[in-house]
Amino acid sequence: MGRALLTTIRVHNVGVVRQAHLDLDPGLNVLTGESGAGKSLILGAIAAGLGARVTAEQVGPHGDRAAVHLAFAVDPNHPVWAALAGFGVEPDDTLVLTREWRRDGRSQLRVQGQPVPVGTVRPALAELADVVGQHASLALEQGREARAWLDALLADPEPVRVVAARWAERAAAAAARAEWARAAGAGDEAQAARAELEELRRLRLEPDEEERLAALQVRLAHGRQLLEAYQAVLGELEGGEVPGLVDRLAEVRRRLGEAARADAGAREAEALAADAEALLAELRHRAFRLAEAVDLDPERLAAVEERLDVLARAKRRWRTDLAGLLARMRELEDAVRRYDEAAFELSRAERAYEAAERAYREAAAALTRARTERARSAADAVTALLRQLDMPAAVFEVRVEPDEPGPEGVDRVSFWFTANRGQEVRPLARVASGGELARVALATWAVHSERRLLVIDEIDAGLGGQAARTVAGLLASLAARRQILAVSHQPVVAAAATAHFRVAKTEHAGGTAAAADRLDGPARVEEIARMLSGSDRRTALAHARALLAGAG
Repeated sequence: MGRALLTTIRVHNVGVVRQAHLDLDPGLNVLTGESGAGKSLILGAIAAGLGARVTAEQVGPHGDRAAVHLAFAVDPNHPVWAALAGFGVEPDDTLVLTREWRRDGRSQLRVQGQPVPVGTVRPALAELADVVGQHASLALEQGREARAWLDALLADPEPVRVVAARWAERAAAAAARAEWARAAGAGDEAQAARAELEELRRLRLEPDEEERLAALQVRLAHGRQLLEAYQAVLGELEGGEVPGLVDRLAEVRRRLGEAARADAGAREAEALAADAEALLAELRHRAFRLAEAVDLDPERLAAVEERLDVLARAKRRWRTDLAGLLARMRELEDAVRRYDEAAFELSRAERAYEAAERAYREAAAALTRARTERARSAADAVTALLRQLDMPAAVFEVRVEPDEPGPEGVDRVSFWFTANRGQEVRPLARVASGGELARVALATWAVHSERRLLVIDEIDAGLGGQAARTVAGLLASLAARRQILAVSHQPVVAAAATAHFRVAKTEHAGGTAAAADRLDGPARVEEIARMLSGSDRRTALAHARALLAGAG
């Protein structure tokens, strides 16, 4: 992760702080001053600039609005730039945040001068700094933050990246499986289509079947009348006791043939008679075939009528005609074919998901092992530091326990703590006081390697002697790796600072106002001497000079 340094703070009308302008150093920056001077208000203004909730009560008496301006020097590879890219903010040498809010509750956050929604960008801006108050709930006591803390301490960060990649592959495989499951009909839909298709197939439908059966039914129902008609036709054509039409026409043709021998004009008539004779022969053949085809079987008639009734019921059932039934069957065949193809793809997607799940579980198990191993040494390191911070019986544990699968693995990381000998460790948030939380926070930060700004409020409250000197040393050590802005009442901490600011209130005709000044030279010695208290002025000044010399 790229580094982010807070270079400038400007505060306007936040509580008693009328105007404050601080140019910070990269290392340890300390705010001192009398209680109630407004030191914590400046830290609260920084939190507001990073998107924290603001209230009308924070607006001071010097106008109808409060404002904070923060300027950060941010590396181009810092993740905050990627998060802000969606708002048209491009990487630059300096990231400028401006937050204004009014008594009526309205507030606005600007990034590089451009308005942005606070709730949307707040998670990204949180990557710029850790802001922790003396009595605030320690962010590290929350599972997600504790897990991130432990992961940052791993000797090899690769397992964390592998788990995230395997989770993404698992999610993609799950999405593909769900998509094919929908395409396959999700069970009931496909089953219903197959059942309906089978029902239509059992009907054995044929195009124009209904018209053919209806005509056949009429013929079968009138079979006897048809047979009588065809037999009568044959009787007329063939005759019996009286010559029929065929024989009589043959006699006509014979006589015309005789006439044609004497009268050439009869030849055409003879040809017509011959044609008529051929037609009558064909007619007799047709009538014979029709009579022969007449079916007088009542069972066949019953079968035809039953089939027509089946078709009629099917048309009522599907509310369409025979052509519609055939079209529906083709539609279902296409759907079932698609379901079958999707079912095949679904089986492949199932296998792919199972493989992705196995790969994820294997990667998560490897990460769990790495976390568990590192948790022991990290807890020992934090415990050792706590015992230097006037907590000789402190025990700190980092527990890695099963959790729901996610992109960070299958582990829930939590901090357990006790400050007293003979007491069992319990969840940190339940047993630690505000001061203990502050010292635990300092110890965890001391073994951490984050490069973002750390803002802490009176983390050294209630300490003295060697514990206070240990805190000062730890803060100085931390400041070599990350920028720190701390409010402190400890002179040894103030002496260890690379930049020392004093917040002081002044009385004037319009009321009380606070401002911040950077201290150097004699002014810094004077402030540290004031913080020492309990000694006469000459002794306090000498002690202050000694502290500064020792810190240097």
